[in-house]
Amino acid sequence: MSDAVVVIGGGIVGLASAYELAGRGADVTLLEKGTLGSGSTGRSGGGIRSQFSTPVNVELSQASKRVWDEFEERFGVDIRRRRVGYLFLAREPDTADA
Repeated sequence: MSDAVVVIGGGIVGLASAYELAGRGADVTLLEKGTLGSGSTGRSGGGIRSQFSTPVNVELSQASKRVWDEFEERFGVDIRRRRVGYLFLAREPDTADA
């Protein structure tokens, strides 16, 4: 790939897109009006879960986990990822499906 690409926004999606495109040979320019990762990305509580109702969502979640597992080593940063789980509560008995 030798295409020129402009990525607008330096949050997690923009940075990840720019990184992947550059890794595939694109000439990438990233535009961000502020500091990288300082918008909603920097304030996100974020979470990765594996329990979804469709197989494609489960597969995407598993792929995401693999990326985050390699992230700290690849970039030499502590992303403070914690594996703590989720608690789902149901208000009505008929919505509590074990």
